[in-house]
Amino acid sequence: MGNFKNKSFVSDVSQLHKESDFSQILELLPAAIYTCDAKGYITQFNRAAVALWGRVPELEKELWCGSWKIYSTDGSLLSLDECPMAITLREGRPVFDQEIIIETPTGERKHIQPYPQPIFDSGGVLTGAVNMLVDITAQRKVKQNFKESEERFRFMADVMPQKVWTCTPDGRINYLNRQWIEYSGLTLQEAMSEEGKKVVHPEDFELLRDTWRLALRSGQDFEIEQRFRRSDGTFRWHLVRGVAQKDSRGKIIQWIGTNTDIHDKKEQVEGFRKDTLYTRSLIEASLDSLFAIDLDGKITDVNGASMLITGCTRRELLNTDFFNYCTQPHEASAAYKKIIQYGFVTNLPLTLKHNSGQITEVLCNGSVYKNEAGKIQGIVFIARDITEQKKTERELINAKDRAEKAMRIAEDAMKAKQQFLSNMSHEIRTPMNAIVGFTKVILKMELSPHQREYLEAIKVSGDALIVLINDILDLAKVESGKMEFEKNLFNLRDSLATILNLFEYRLQEKNLKMILAIDPAIPQILIGDMTRLHQILLNLVSNAVKFTEVGEISIKINIYGEDEEKISLEFILADTGIGIDALKVSSIFESFQQATSQTSRLFGGTGLGLAIVKELVEHQGGAISVESKLKQGTTFRFILDFQKPKGELIMGTPSMQKELLEQEGKLKSLHVLVAEDIPLNQLLIKTLLDDFGFTFEVVFNGLEAIEKLKNGRYDIILMDLQMPEMNGIECTQYIRNTLRLDLPIIALTADVTTVDLDKCRQIGMNDYIAKPLNEDLLYNKIISHVKEHRLQNASPVVTAETHINLDYLRRQTKSNPVLMKEMISLYLKQTPPLVELMKVSAAAADWEMVYETVHKIIPSFAIMGIDPRYEEVAKMIQENAYKRTMLDQFPGMIEDTVAIINKVCRELELELLNTQYLN
Repeated sequence: MGNFKNKSFVSDVSQLHKESDFSQILELLPAAIYTCDAKGYITQFNRAAVALWGRVPELEKELWCGSWKIYSTDGSLLSLDECPMAITLREGRPVFDQEIIIETPTGERKHIQPYPQPIFDSGGVLTGAVNMLVDITAQRKVKQNFKESEERFRFMADVMPQKVWTCTPDGRINYLNRQWIEYSGLTLQEAMSEEGKKVVHPEDFELLRDTWRLALRSGQDFEIEQRFRRSDGTFRWHLVRGVAQKDSRGKIIQWIGTNTDIHDKKEQVEGFRKDTLYTRSLIEASLDSLFAIDLDGKITDVNGASMLITGCTRRELLNTDFFNYCTQPHEASAAYKKIIQYGFVTNLPLTLKHNSGQITEVLCNGSVYKNEAGKIQGIVFIARDITEQKKTERELINAKDRAEKAMRIAEDAMKAKQQFLSNMSHEIRTPMNAIVGFTKVILKMELSPHQREYLEAIKVSGDALIVLINDILDLAKVESGKMEFEKNLFNLRDSLATILNLFEYRLQEKNLKMILAIDPAIPQILIGDMTRLHQILLNLVSNAVKFTEVGEISIKINIYGEDEEKISLEFILADTGIGIDALKVSSIFESFQQATSQTSRLFGGTGLGLAIVKELVEHQGGAISVESKLKQGTTFRFILDFQKPKGELIMGTPSMQKELLEQEGKLKSLHVLVAEDIPLNQLLIKTLLDDFGFTFEVVFNGLEAIEKLKNGRYDIILMDLQMPEMNGIECTQYIRNTLRLDLPIIALTADVTTVDLDKCRQIGMNDYIAKPLNEDLLYNKIISHVKEHRLQNASPVVTAETHINLDYLRRQTKSNPVLMKEMISLYLKQTPPLVELMKVSAAAADWEMVYETVHKIIPSFAIMGIDPRYEEVAKMIQENAYKRTMLDQFPGMIEDTVAIINKVCRELELELLNTQYLN
């Protein structure tokens, strides 16, 4: 927008500000730009500023900072007077050197580089300011990626034989590889301090400093010979090469260099100083090629290195065109002209060719030489062979590429492993579903003792195989990072009681005593992953029962530490069993490891249980240890953190919800629709549902299920995910979005490794159950979901004119009018700007912003009791904005969403006028 230091020019800008063309110019600019008066109130802004604000500011009424929170880059919150714009308005000068972080009303933080300029009238009076805000958040991310790449480079540099160093763009050392540190005997911290200066020979320090100044000023690569002190105190000559690493815009990111020991060669050169032919000997002893060239470009003198690099004798080289020995004559000719014009050139990359065809990469320094009268006679080119340096650079790059390739191969191997486990899981679980299921069915019949004995053996073997499959899949999930940990409310004491009930029969059978001690100060309700805690405790208690024949098993739970938000619990499980040999204790948590080679034969098991326990504990930020002695018992200790629930959240615990459902009384007979394509599985499900006393119908795929739903009424659907013609996910989407049915749907799957269970819930599935089917679990889930569905349908029906139902909000606030008013007011304040931003972003095809905005809107649908159909439309907008699909349907979907939210806002405004909210 120009240099505003010239006040007369600023006056012209002020005049332009008054013209209508100024608004058009602002709208064309991609950066966020706004103007304000001398008091800081906004007078004009462009569309990019609206996107940055997250809403439309009010002209002449709102300060330039709007509703932002502004932070410095160190994270401290800035006051209004400390910000660049405030300084500009206060002192009448631009402030370009202060980067800030703003937090928009939506809670998003962005790194911003402001460029405020004061505006003066023709009399030199400050009338306001104009500010351009450049979003540099992406640049910060790029710097983070560079940092990670730099770490990989340093790892590779440490294994290179050369002494490698890097420094910041301004010349401060920030890395020395292992070879450098061993050579100098200094740590990186010492090298960065005053101690580092002692590494350079005192006589060479000034030269080094001048070289760095020139390199930093020109941004060009350099070479210099220096003496450096070894760890034994002696000095040796090094050839120091520095390369400027630049970004795509030519800005220096850092300097990378190598040191090559040339001490022995340097000593030879110093010896030649004593010779009567000192000057010539020095030139000839140079490792670099020297070419003296006259004003016509003809070679007038060379040294021995020049003959070696070209393969020609001195006589053959003299009086020939120098540019004929360059692979790129035009570039060499341009450099020659530049030297004549400016007097010198440094670090010019060229390639010289040997008469055999071999190519040598060189780095050239050139300068003019003059006669006594000061007239230019020609130039001198000194070419240094950098073939080895380039080779080293390429090796570093290749090493980096190989490392990244190896990483990709490892990732592909992990994916292949996951796919293999997924396929094996599905293939094994499908027949096991029938084997285990029908075994349980037959065991309920009248059988002879031998028949029952044989079937019990089949059942035990099947259960053992399922445990093995589950253990392998759980371990694979944790190792691949796909194990997700939930944070739900649960009752710790109820959970322990449930676990111990599973072992009651086994404890009585072995005449073992179980001792449970829980610190009474531990809260009744906690927030954490109850399922994973169950899995940990089941494995440990199962081991204790398995390996203990006489004595007792104890479980103690103590408070390890706590604060206002969380509590750390220490779980101690001790037994008086066979114990573990001291040599085996360190490996007991490894996969497929057991105490002895006979453990599996004598006691059973896969050796995966404790490996899974360790992974589950550590991936939740906990720690586990074991102490054991042979024939004296074993003690496991692990520590886990749990969140403390707030008082009002306890009413929403699963146990209390269950109690509410139980009060609804017994269910009437249920009618179940089953979608399953495998006949054997169909037969098993029919048998189980018949035992439950339910009526049912079975279809082979999703298309048949939809036809049944169009003509019949059902209480619940059991939906297999993998079916021909139309699978379970496609069928569920059709049921929810087209048929508009809300009856419960439970997914049936034999593959729990690759199925996206979150996606199943998002499209409308209520739950899932893995095959082989556990009949008790299946029955409980059917009953639970049908009860919940009937309870919801018994709630008051919202009339056609009403688009909100505040029953959920009343339950959460316990009908407190103050809290109700606060929640409704907050919705009315936050939602309209988000809706407007969604419309603007969609019009601008900014799908990433559409996705983020809708993501913030969706949670309010359930809070305000808006019809779930509209929530599904919003979710479709979010998903398709992310995938860039169905874009032609966006206008209609956004129009519908905006319309319903506007109606909701009007109804909520009327709700606030209700007398119960008025003081």
